[in-house]
Amino acid sequence: MRPLISMCACLIALVTGAAAPASAQSARPPPAANAATPPVARIVPHVFEAFGQRRADPYDWMRNTRELVPYLTAENAYADERLAPLEPLIDRLEVEGSQRADDSEDSPDFIENGYVYQRRTAAGARFPVITRRKVGADAGSQVVLDIESLAAGREQYDVNGFALSPDGKLIAFAVDFTGGRRHQIFIRDIATGELRTPGITNAYSDLTFSPDKQQQFIYVPDGVNKKVQILSRDTLEVIGFFGGRGGRGFGEFFHIHSITSDSKGNIYLGESFGQRVYRYNYKGM
Repeated sequence: MRPLISMCACLIALVTGAAAPASAQSARPPPAANAATPPVARIVPHVFEAFGQRRADPYDWMRNTRELVPYLTAENAYADERLAPLEPLIDRLEVEGSQRADDSEDSPDFIENGYVYQRRTAAGARFPVITRRKVGADAGSQVVLDIESLAAGREQYDVNGFALSPDGKLIAFAVDFTGGRRHQIFIRDIATGELRTPGITNAYSDLTFSPDKQQQFIYVPDGVNKKVQILSRDTLEVIGFFGGRGGRGFGEFFHIHSITSDSKGNIYLGESFGQRVYRYNYKGM
């Protein structure tokens, strides 16, 4: 609902700033001397070169820099000041829109290892609940992960990735508590509800279980240390890793974005900025 209200506010602002008849313009008071001045982002020439193409981006400096936060803070302050006269109307529209809208949401079902999974966000809830039922069954759903309950009392609790063990007994998920895209890893026993954490706090959002018969390992990309941590499924202890060097060379990681494995145990990694895909052949532990 907030994006809808923000758009309404922008439309209202545009209408109030539209040109008026000459008679009305003559009666309009001059702008205040202390009117807010909008912040202007600085321009720094920068050109990307990849695959024989060149692309200019003068705002590339905004990536991963502390200078961005003060600039965004100034933008927000400017918007708040300009929209302050419209706050009563914005609040009224928000209340009316909330009363008219059904904010519950069901995601499309997906099937994995004999179960049908669904994500449902109840009306008034901030986060979804993931449930499942056996394929072919119409009832008897089971809670896999109740994110709304786990997030109770927390300002932020973004589950940006999860993986189900091939035997369907566990769900591993990555939680961002700060908005910094650094995730803490948790493991939940679906049958008992037991929740454990291996203590990894700088992971990316993607993770995967090993496909071996015993499903002994959990692979977790560690963004800070530029490596993939290998966890024991039973103890959640880190029992090994691969990688460990940052960069764009052979065997180096720049920005791991996704991870998966195949039936032979090989590991596949994808980079969002490095634009590379790796395959690591499984040789045993």
